[in-house]
Formats: sequence, C-alpha cells, structure tokens
Amino acid sequence: MSLKSLILILLSVGLSAIAQIAMKAGVSGASTSASTSVLGSYMAMLTAPKVLLGLACYGLGALIWLRVLSMMDVSQAYPFVAVGFVLTMALGFILLGETPHLTRMLGAGFILVGVWLVGMR
Repeated sequence: MSLKSLILILLSVGLSAIAQIAMKAGVSGASTSASTSVLGSYMAMLTAPKVLLGLACYGLGALIWLRVLSMMDVSQAYPFVAVGFVLTMALGFILLGETPHLTRMLGAGFILVGVWLVGMR
C-alpha cells in the first residue's frame, strides 16, 4: 500500500468519524419537544448546523473514498473502515465526555490489530 493510499484512507475514515460526532452533537442540541410531530422532530434535526456539517463531512469522505477504490483492491482498503470505529469512539470520549470502558478499549485494540494484519497483505 502506498503512502498516498494510506493518507487518503485515513482522511476518508477521519471525516466519517468527525461526521458522527458532529451529527451526535447536532441532534443532542436540536430543539424537539414531546408536542412536536415526528416529521417536525426530523426537520429540526436535519436543519441543525452541526448535523449539516456532519452530512457535508460524510459527502467529502465518500468522494475521497471513491479515489481510494480507484487506486487499490477493495479487499485491502475496506477493512480500514474499522479504524473509524476506534476513532469515533476516541472522539466520543474526548469531545462528548463519554465514559471509556475497559471492554470497549480492548475491542478497539483488537480492531486495530486486525486492520494492521490486513494492511500488511
């Protein structure tokens, strides 16, 4: 795997992780009440600036991912998507104040080892 491919993969996966955090922050801050209809609740969430930022990050990440797929085998590239699980979890701890649990940390370690093994060829 070339350094360029790795950088593009990590950029795409990183944007997806940022998208998750932005959307979580956006829906947590969206004003919905019990009296709001389901459609009204979704509209409030979809128009929240952080949710829109998250969707934009997903879109840009998808465009970068298309470039990755044009450069390498999907069977080698796709397992790196799992790094997004670890990165999203870490950002949740850091930015959202979520509580890290030993089992989650252990699982993240196994994911990283697995991705490393797949990336070796």
